[in-house]
Amino acid sequence: MRWALPFYEKSPAQRFAEQLDLSGGEQLFSGCSAICPWYGEVIQNRKYFMKKIIERPLDILNPSQRLVLATGQSPVALELSLERPSQISRAFEVDISGMEEKARLYAETFPGVQRKLLCLAGDITSEGLLPLLEKAGYAKDAASIVLMEGISYYLPKPTLQELISRFGSGGKSIIIIEYLLPCGKVEPSRRQVPREIFSLIRRSAGLEEISCYTRDELDKIFREAGGKLLESWSMKEMELARCRRNRYFPEDGLGWIECVIGRM
Repeated sequence: MRWALPFYEKSPAQRFAEQLDLSGGEQLFSGCSAICPWYGEVIQNRKYFMKKIIERPLDILNPSQRLVLATGQSPVALELSLERPSQISRAFEVDISGMEEKARLYAETFPGVQRKLLCLAGDITSEGLLPLLEKAGYAKDAASIVLMEGISYYLPKPTLQELISRFGSGGKSIIIIEYLLPCGKVEPSRRQVPREIFSLIRRSAGLEEISCYTRDELDKIFREAGGKLLESWSMKEMELARCRRNRYFPEDGLGWIECVIGRM
């Protein structure tokens, strides 16, 4: 969120972002910025692109539920609820902590938004995830768009596969996943940036490892879960969509983050 603040300067969610206390992340932010001073561009490209995908009218999925997993302080569901209310029947945000405070800020900043947007405290890897959602009004068999931004790196691969399989709904649900490429898929001149950034994050979070994927791996995961991978995008395409030019990522191999969209 510290990297993403400039992204929200012209967003209806700016009033929410301005109230966040991000001081707890300053040390990590400084360490990562020392590795790559322009890393904020990566995050803003990602957030811009994720938002464009999740707000797309998708055939039978309009209107539909939106579900943001491991949402943290991201206000993407808030933006959609404010900007495109006719496209969304309900929106749900889930994370293991911070949801009560986030809901309070939403209610204070945008009174009434909680009628359509719910913040739920829960572990997205738990078997209790769907019961938690259904108790809050989530319709498992209804058309949904599920966003997993900034979380696949921190989940063991079997856990991600299980999570995807839980949202099977006979082809009515769309799942969007942003993921980190293995270093071998990144140009040697750029490998140091993701390697050092995510090593620092891993140590800070006390994680044993960071999970990386390729498009082919995710295609296999979707197929084994009974779904189908539909589209994929590189950081080159994300940067071009946001900036209308490619400054940092003129070639696909220079990026280390990609995004896929699949149907379940």
